[in-house]
Amino acid sequence: MYRTLFQNRNYVKLLSANMINRLGDGIDSIAFTWLTYALTKNASLSAIVFAANVLPTVLFQPLAAPFVDRMQKQKVMVWSDLLRGLSLSGFLLLFLTDFLQPWMFVAFTFLFNSIEAFRIPAGVSYLPKVLANEELDEGINFNQISSQVCMIAGTAAGGVLVAIAPGLAIGLDLLSFFLSACLIGAMKVEEHLDMAITQTNYWENLKGGVLYFCKNKLFLLFVSGALLCNALATILSSLSAAYISGTLNKSSEYLARAAGFFNSA
Repeated sequence: MYRTLFQNRNYVKLLSANMINRLGDGIDSIAFTWLTYALTKNASLSAIVFAANVLPTVLFQPLAAPFVDRMQKQKVMVWSDLLRGLSLSGFLLLFLTDFLQPWMFVAFTFLFNSIEAFRIPAGVSYLPKVLANEELDEGINFNQISSQVCMIAGTAAGGVLVAIAPGLAIGLDLLSFFLSACLIGAMKVEEHLDMAITQTNYWENLKGGVLYFCKNKLFLLFVSGALLCNALATILSSLSAAYISGTLNKSSEYLARAAGFFNSA
């Protein structure tokens, strides 16, 4: 069924990069949540960190998408992964040298997800470029399923790693970004920019997207529902570390189990 997909070397590289990325994201989601509360004992700060995790996606991604359409997606993805890896390296250095301050959790989280706001639209539009028309449905579906499985696995692993050595969890997360950048950089795909898009005004492209969003009621309902679910999940996640550690006196492994349950639901 998937034999032809795995004969496509570019698809295999992109799939591997996405899986590694999502594995790192799963580790990151637990590591940052737990470390924020463990080092500060401040549930309010945990909530602010989770807000910083969500806001860039809501605020910047719609603005970034028309900008990314004018660029080569492969380069955007590589540079995004490299920048996130370098940023996380700085965070790890501050953590290991005990220079980490509470406000830095918010700043770094906001920075990571602001960069990801450019990476996501580039990845979404780049995947069809490496697949033949007859491979699109299977290729996209398999990529989504495998990415979700890796996210759940990363969440489970994150709880164990944080309990053993928080620095190791962060180190594996930053390694995932560099590995992803290398795999995507090694892809050989001819990418041609759409001249109709590159020659139009940025604000016209953005306006066109907003108008489509407003006119398509089904799409509007779907996005609104997704925003509501993410908002509720953010509230729950922001308080989970404080509840599990402060009230239940349990380890990060319990946080990982709870997060894994919600991710798989």
